[in-house]
Amino acid sequence: MEADQLNLQETLVNKTNDHDSFIRDIQDNLPSSSIYVFFLSIFLAQAWVVYITLYNSRVFGLIITVIINKFVKYGHIKFGSFSFSVLSGKIMLRDFHYITEDFSVRIQYGWIIFKWWQKYIPKDLNEDLSHMETRVQMFLDGFQVHVYNKTGTYDRLDKLFGGTADLSDLVEEVTPAKNNSGLSNVNWRDLIPVIKVEMSSGRIIFGNHLVPHSLIFSFEDGHFTYTTKPASTPFDQFMHDAIGKADNFKLMFVQSNKYTGPLDEAPRYMGEGFIVLQTRKIDVHFYMDEPGIVPYEPESVELADGETVVRRTYPCLGMDVKCGKNTDINYGPWVDKQRELLWKFFYPADYQDMVPTEEAKPGEYRNYKKFEFMINLMQTSTVDILFTKDSETQAIHMGTGQGSYIEVTVPWVTSPEGYTTTVHGQLLLVDATTSLQYRSLVECETFEFTVKAFYPITWNGHQDWTCDFIACKTTVCLIFEHKHFFTDLINDWSVKTVPDIYHFVPYTWTINLQIKEFELILLTNEYNWIDTSSHQPENAHIAFCGDLI
Repeated sequence: MEADQLNLQETLVNKTNDHDSFIRDIQDNLPSSSIYVFFLSIFLAQAWVVYITLYNSRVFGLIITVIINKFVKYGHIKFGSFSFSVLSGKIMLRDFHYITEDFSVRIQYGWIIFKWWQKYIPKDLNEDLSHMETRVQMFLDGFQVHVYNKTGTYDRLDKLFGGTADLSDLVEEVTPAKNNSGLSNVNWRDLIPVIKVEMSSGRIIFGNHLVPHSLIFSFEDGHFTYTTKPASTPFDQFMHDAIGKADNFKLMFVQSNKYTGPLDEAPRYMGEGFIVLQTRKIDVHFYMDEPGIVPYEPESVELADGETVVRRTYPCLGMDVKCGKNTDINYGPWVDKQRELLWKFFYPADYQDMVPTEEAKPGEYRNYKKFEFMINLMQTSTVDILFTKDSETQAIHMGTGQGSYIEVTVPWVTSPEGYTTTVHGQLLLVDATTSLQYRSLVECETFEFTVKAFYPITWNGHQDWTCDFIACKTTVCLIFEHKHFFTDLINDWSVKTVPDIYHFVPYTWTINLQIKEFELILLTNEYNWIDTSSHQPENAHIAFCGDLI
């Protein structure tokens, strides 16, 4: 034991001597100015930490901006800051914008995660990939898309009216291009089967300083998922399927900045501008078949009863929108005029006859036939028709029940005669009142409407508009003042100026009104006096009832 203790003491003494000699060697070898080198190294280390923490992503963003703009020929891209992590597969960016002659895209902050560690599993072309794991996930804050011009359309009009373009070139620009995007290579679907995007806030803007008001779509807390599913027909490749939901959705007209022309005041401003549609929660479903090749043999479809029929099918294209609680819709003459101004700016008239769409031939990609849009009101909602009379706002206020819907069908092809756009809808448990002192107007269980607008192939040809209205179990209250009320509404909706020959289009309106199980109530007070008090009004009524009118 004594020998072991002596050995241990000798070892500790040797280590202490070695440590002292090491420090002594450093002190002997360092120059007298080593203190300055010490503080300089500390300063450089701190500067490097500050640079890596605060400025590296900004410098890297500047470098990425310069490199990308060397290769991008259309528009300008800028990254305020850019950073990435290979281990986590994450890319972070800040103050991003992409600006072109026609539109701009801006993102205040965002990140993208690509899960490269997930296994790559090849799938069949027509297999449903919606149940697979998400490989790409995105988060965007302050997302904004601003569409302010259509240079391609105006360039085509300049060539057309200037006479410098070949007519065949113009026809090629007008007719829809064939789908040659090369999506037959479906490896990208196997690599990225599902994409999820989260947005804390977003805005989509249409307009500029040349129009009095811009159209804005705004939402908060958006969640969107993109995937692919089997096509709706066996002759197409697959279906693009995007599902999204958001809170506090608003569709509104806002006065454009730097607009100097005449301004028509809105009937009513609500916050930033005139709100056309707002809802607390909105669900959106967009679907689109990826067109396949037209077969050389006739298409055969097997029905549910087993019968096989030969008929032409088309890829589907549509969007379904569901509005939740606190849904308000505001429309009227002023909104319709602003819509017309935006439409004329982004889709100016070329005064040319439309070119009929040719049916796709065998071996070519199939064409879409129509675009179907449907909006469903899932909860009790309000619809207001606003107009002005002598600078005073008048309104028709309607309350609708759960289950009301509006469906719009827009043709994607043009026949030799033209095309027809259809708007169909049904409002349930309608309760309509006016802004007059006597507010009662209409109550009905269901109100169904169908509007068909036929546009001929000639730009100024005769248009035919057909409106069908069907009301069931209806109670109508009429007074003489309603005549002046609706006259003012029609006058405000009508154009007060005489159109010139370059804008005049003849049209015919056919209105069909059918009321089932109706009750018409008229006031029969003495001396035509009406009690408009809100509580227990004292009025005499006479009712006319019938089964059909």
